[in-house]
Amino acid sequence: MRVYTFQLCLWTMCISFEGLTVPFPPRNVTIEVVKHYVIVTWDPPLEANDAITMYVVSYSIVPDLRITSKYVTDGSLLTLIPVDGQEGRLFKIQVQAQNQFGLGNPSAARYARIGCGRTLWLDSSASTFLIYPEQGGNYNTGILCQWILSTKDTCFLRIMFVTLQLMVSDNKPCIEDYVMIGNKERFCHAQEEENIVVYRSGNVAVTFNSGIWTPGKRFHLMITSIQIPGPPSSINAMSSDNAVILTWAPPTGLTLPLSAYVIRYSILPDGPAFSKVLEPNIFQFSIDTKSFEGKVILMNVAARIYDVEGASTILKVRARTSKSTAVETRGGQNGLTKNIIPCVINCLYSLLDAIWQGGFLTAIFGGFSTIAVTAAKLIYDYYWGDNWNFIDSVQEYVLEWIGVSKENIRIYRALRSCTECFW
Repeated sequence: MRVYTFQLCLWTMCISFEGLTVPFPPRNVTIEVVKHYVIVTWDPPLEANDAITMYVVSYSIVPDLRITSKYVTDGSLLTLIPVDGQEGRLFKIQVQAQNQFGLGNPSAARYARIGCGRTLWLDSSASTFLIYPEQGGNYNTGILCQWILSTKDTCFLRIMFVTLQLMVSDNKPCIEDYVMIGNKERFCHAQEEENIVVYRSGNVAVTFNSGIWTPGKRFHLMITSIQIPGPPSSINAMSSDNAVILTWAPPTGLTLPLSAYVIRYSILPDGPAFSKVLEPNIFQFSIDTKSFEGKVILMNVAARIYDVEGASTILKVRARTSKSTAVETRGGQNGLTKNIIPCVINCLYSLLDAIWQGGFLTAIFGGFSTIAVTAAKLIYDYYWGDNWNFIDSVQEYVLEWIGVSKENIRIYRALRSCTECFW
């Protein structure tokens, strides 16, 4: 117990007396928000200066200035503050101790935000509504709520504003009253009703914040889960004299009409890359190949709903030259091969003529050589694209250097022309 000595002096005469004082603030004030209450606990003051007769727990709801007090007279160090109907609001809480000399100073303020919002799960092609306040009426000041929207990984979310009645002037920025989707976009103006926000992610946070000055009315969202489009079906590529023609059909299992198709193609190995957005009712695209005859073109086509792009199928095709053209496809789709029969007839004629002049053993040697070179070409094309003329020159130089006769080289060339009909 702390004792204080006071002196009261008047002119040359002083009177001394001793007195006690009010308790120090309670220590270690903690708060915990549960379903219907805020649980407040504390420890006794460091110095009570007399027996504690009562604890006073005071709280207010920010930004309101009205203070409500609860009185704990049974010696316990705990009390409950009811919070039903105050979802999303911020409570300011302080605790004081009282003895026979009076009420002590309050503890440092503690703050508790009451939970608001929940997780909404949507199956594929399902829709739901998010309305606040759920019970109708106007919303209060100082609100902070958050909802988590979730759907399958194979879907995306479309969020449409049906009603947006916040207390924000049309020319004011969305600083105090706003609805935020994700972690960037804020909406607060009435003219933004019927706006559609699309999120590729399967988990999106919707946050509502109200200012501290004036309560507003409400907002109303419609959320739909939409299946991400699969790759276009029946994709084919065909090389003609001066163009590569790509055709396809719509993806299967669509739940909404498509917005567009996206075509991307590049010239291998180091050529330029291009992209093109097409209307959803177009199922063919032509690439002019005059400037890169004989080059390999890497292509893909994908379907788009809103700005969400689905899976694509990748194809490789060689632009046509004076020789026959071949098509290589990847991603499980079948390509088209152009002029195979004339190519095979020509190569067989060249091969038989070379064998007639060079002999059977020469043909066997040329066959093994062709198999090795063809394997090398396939590996080279897969990793580095088309630069085969240089490889041809090196190969023939090596054959001549090791003493292979001109007849053998003729057979090698004939066999090579046959393999070119099929890659």
